[in-house]
Amino acid sequence: MYIKKILLFISIIGLVIISIFSYFVYVTMFVSNTNFNNEIAYVYVYSDQTFEELKQDLYPILKNVNSFERLANRKGYDKTLKSGKFAIKNGMNNNQIINTLRSSKLTVDVIFNNIDNEYELAGKISKQIEADSLSLLNSFTDIVTGVPP
Repeated sequence: MYIKKILLFISIIGLVIISIFSYFVYVTMFVSNTNFNNEIAYVYVYSDQTFEELKQDLYPILKNVNSFERLANRKGYDKTLKSGKFAIKNGMNNNQIINTLRSSKLTVDVIFNNIDNEYELAGKISKQIEADSLSLLNSFTDIVTGVPP
């Protein structure tokens, strides 16, 4: 009789611990973590950006940055950032946000008009993409002069 009470007590404690753990996992992975009113928010991840800088960029977009960080650490995203433009939809959970930042890179439209020479072109394009104007200008002149890279 005494052993049955001990086993019942241990079982109840185990169920409580499993329930708390399950709730913690559910909140971290499957509860919406967006904090904006628009339908979509765009996030730009740069090639030299660290995870800490990305968290600072996501701070106004996410309700709970700590839960995002925990899941990103668990999934290994904090060590393998991928650069690009990403769309975070309103109502996404941490798991969907991390999967989007891993694999759903969007294209960037580069728009230029009223350009008189390659210097102005390089300056306009460099404001819209990550490459600087000097590297763009060098690539333009390499193509024009036929010098191999």
